[in-house]
Amino acid sequence: GTVLDHEVTLFSIPQMTDSEIVTYLLLDKASVAPGESSGLLGTAVDAVGGSAGNKVLGDISQILPVDDVVLGGDIYNDPSLVVGKRLTKDLYISYDFSLVDNLGYFKVRYDFGLGFFLETKSSSESNGVDLFYSFER
Repeated sequence: GTVLDHEVTLFSIPQMTDSEIVTYLLLDKASVAPGESSGLLGTAVDAVGGSAGNKVLGDISQILPVDDVVLGGDIYNDPSLVVGKRLTKDLYISYDFSLVDNLGYFKVRYDFGLGFFLETKSSSESNGVDLFYSFER
């Protein structure tokens, strides 16, 4: 496509799904256990979990109209990209996209105060609402 209407097509030999291709691009292999060598791309992913990656993600969040851009989850088995925005002091929305499962979900969190907060999650596969209570000792 054009620059304004671009199209990205992923392919590989042997044939893999898009999420498998992205995993290979990020981790340099299907999955990486902690302590295993993961090649050049795996080293880059490890860096994203460290201070260099946090700086890059922080720079991205300065450009986009969001509050958070975070690489979360288990970096070796289920890395995910989380983009979030605080709409008010009590209301936070985010989108979490799993880089392995190719599944995203939309999350809304509302803080009632006194340790109570409500969290909703919606994806193409499931929806849920949880009420949490947290405290510190």
